[in-house]
Amino acid sequence: MKNLASQIHAFGKALMMPISVIAAAGIFLGLAAAMQNPAVTGDAFANMQVPQLIIGFIRKVAAALFANLPLFFAVASAIGLAKAEKPTAAFAAVIGYIAMNVGISATLAAKGLTAASTTPDALQQAGMDQTTAMMTSAEYIQMLGVLPTT
Repeated sequence: MKNLASQIHAFGKALMMPISVIAAAGIFLGLAAAMQNPAVTGDAFANMQVPQLIIGFIRKVAAALFANLPLFFAVASAIGLAKAEKPTAAFAAVIGYIAMNVGISATLAAKGLTAASTTPDALQQAGMDQTTAMMTSAEYIQMLGVLPTT
């Protein structure tokens, strides 16, 4: 029983890594979004090119961290569950995650679902009403260059 508790503790500790990324990225994303909003900072600051480029860069980096959270959790889970060779487990998790996404993408493509065919406009042209098309389109995201489902 003591061994199980220590394994659960190690797994929980490993999952804290991506959660710490969420916290930091969320702060940067929120501050950057606020600083790019003319209603918050005023039109004069919103029209300053250099500060807005820097803030836009920070915002894109923070958004990229959020976009790749599933990969971070896959790696953290592998690290938390591995008893030895944690770097090998993390590498295997990345390979497995990419292979899973490519497999899902190939399956979706075989069914005719691609990035182009799952946009709201394409779904509306296929006969869906606007609300259904938007909800259906939101079920598909690109992750690491492939189109898996959410």
